[in-house]
Amino acid sequence: MSFEEGAVSERLTEGRLPDVLMQASDGSRARLLGLAGARSVIYLYPGDGAEAPYPPKAPPSSCAVQRAGFRDLTLDFAALGVRILGISSEPHELQRSVTRAEQLPFALLSDSEMQLAKALRLPTFDDRGVGRYRRITLIAEAERIAAAFYPVSPKRSASQALAWLELGARY
Repeated sequence: MSFEEGAVSERLTEGRLPDVLMQASDGSRARLLGLAGARSVIYLYPGDGAEAPYPPKAPPSSCAVQRAGFRDLTLDFAALGVRILGISSEPHELQRSVTRAEQLPFALLSDSEMQLAKALRLPTFDDRGVGRYRRITLIAEAERIAAAFYPVSPKRSASQALAWLELGARY
């Protein structure tokens, strides 16, 4: 882990979640704090760069792999009283298609204006003129960020968050 990578996690841990308004995959507009609830895992991902209708005819993207990891562990997170939220800068129409096609039992939120990135100074990158999130996983307890993992592997993101929650560990 480089200094910058460790610094992002350290800077975010124990910080507060901002109260930003985003559009959910079901089309509703909701405040992040209202959705996060008492305990939540908020994972940010770059997005597939695909267009609705989803899915594309290509092999699963790393974002699809990451979403599947969270989907497959949904009951484990629920047993701990933890809500899952996925956030990208992609439009909610695409996220609605993704949610249906991949049968996701949790909300995907569209932060097309990258409000969360600005509020928390999150790592992002430019993809042909489109701002995208770098992968980062936040564990929130009420309005506080209890843990931040950066960078994260799409294959291990969900299991890493679950392990932290099960162990009650503090990195």
